[in-house]
Amino acid sequence: MSVDAELKSDMIESAIEQRDAESLAAHLAQAQFVLIHVQEHDTDEPDGDDELGALTADVNDEPCLVAFASEEHASQFVDHQREIFADDDEVGGFVVSGEVMLDYLGDEYGLLINPESDQAAWLDRELIADILDSMGLE
Repeated sequence: MSVDAELKSDMIESAIEQRDAESLAAHLAQAQFVLIHVQEHDTDEPDGDDELGALTADVNDEPCLVAFASEEHASQFVDHQREIFADDDEVGGFVVSGEVMLDYLGDEYGLLINPESDQAAWLDRELIADILDSMGLE
């Protein structure tokens, strides 16, 4: 599945409602996602180096990685949330496979897909943990 292809939102929505971790794992692992770069300011480092990270948000007081099924979804989000990116001349992003993203994510974060769109989906940390278990990525 290319990064420009749409996730099958009806399938994702149904699998989330049914908490079908195996179906979600199979579908998400084959997809590619766009993540938005953000600067992480490390105040513990004496030289004040900033590291690049990916955009996160809180949903129901739970930290979530924000991911997009296409560059178009990412662009729409940036346009709708201009105040978040007001200091950035250009907002950058990167493409990552679903499997790598889930492995990196771990069970400390939920996953928010395509916010600010009619294809938005939220997977809570418990569901992410179940997905990782089904993939053998604990």
